[in-house]
Amino acid sequence: MNRSMLRLIAPACLLSFGVLVAGCSDSTEPAPEPLGYFVLTGTPTPSTVFDAIAQTYRFPNNLTNSIWQRQADVIVTGEFSLSGYWAFPPMTATYANAPDNGVDIHARMVQVPATNTVIYSRSPSGNGVGLGTYDQLAVATIDTTTGLLTAGQTAEFSDGFTGSCQLTSSSATEFLCYDGTVIRRYLTTAGSATLTTNGAFPLNTALPAAAECNPGAACYGSTFAFDGAYFYFSANQGSSSNLDYLVYQQNGALVNTYTAAGAGAINGVYFDWSVGRYSTHDGFGSRAGASEFGNPGGSDTHNFGPVSAAHELQ
Repeated sequence: MNRSMLRLIAPACLLSFGVLVAGCSDSTEPAPEPLGYFVLTGTPTPSTVFDAIAQTYRFPNNLTNSIWQRQADVIVTGEFSLSGYWAFPPMTATYANAPDNGVDIHARMVQVPATNTVIYSRSPSGNGVGLGTYDQLAVATIDTTTGLLTAGQTAEFSDGFTGSCQLTSSSATEFLCYDGTVIRRYLTTAGSATLTTNGAFPLNTALPAAAECNPGAACYGSTFAFDGAYFYFSANQGSSSNLDYLVYQQNGALVNTYTAAGAGAINGVYFDWSVGRYSTHDGFGSRAGASEFGNPGGSDTHNFGPVSAAHELQ
C-alpha cells in the first residue's frame, strides 16, 4: 500500500505497517493532490552525493545541463552554440546528433517542478556558454505529457535585476541565480515569465575564479546544485580533470571542498527536484557510468545518479 492510498484512510482504521482494521470504513476526506516533485526528508552526505552514476547521456559538445521531467519521463538537453534542444525518453539508445526541437540556444537549463517552469540562457557562445546576462534569460513551460517546452519568453525580474546569472540552479519552487557576488532567489508562477524576488545572500567564502563562469573563465557546465540542505559548486568549470566541488550551508558558510569518486571531470553540478537525482556535466566526455546512451563519439557527457535516499516524492 502506497502513501497516497493511506491518505484516504482514517488513522483509526490503521494498524502498524498500514494494515486495515476489518470492518472499518474509509474516510470521506479526499486525498490531496501530489506535489509532483521530491522533497528533502533526510540528511544528504555532501562528500558522496556525486559519486554514483546510474545513467550517462552523450552529446556532441553541448556544454549545458540536462533536466529530467518525471511525469512525461523525458530528458531535455540544450546546446551552447546551436539553436534548439533534445527531448527523449530515458535510456534511449540513440538520438539526433543536433538539437531537433525549439529555436533558441538553450544553455544553463534548470527546472522548477512546482510550476512546471524551465529557465535557460540564450547567451551567444563565448569560451563556453557565454555570460548569462539578465536579458538573455528565457522562461518556458514544460509539458508534463510530452516533455516539450513552450517558446521561451524573456525573463522579467520583479526587483529590476540587470546583472548576469553566471551560474543557475533551482529548488522545487524557486529559480536560483549566482550573479558573481550573491545567490539570488526568485519564485516562479505557472505560465508567467515573471521571476519574483525572494531574497538573496552572499557566500562567505568566495568561489575560485575558475568556478564562477565569469567573462574571463571557461564555462563548460554553468549550473550549481541545491538539494534543500546544501549548495554545491564545481571547483572548475573548464577543466578536463576536475572532480572537486565546494559545498556551502544555506546561510552561505563554506562547509568543505570534496572530490567525487571516479574518472573524468565535473564542470557543472545539479540536483533535479523532478526526479530526485543529483547530476553532473563533463564538458570533455570522460566521466561516465556503466549504462551509456546516445552518440558513442559524443564529446560531452551528462551523468545522473540514482534517486536520492535523502529525498522523497510528494
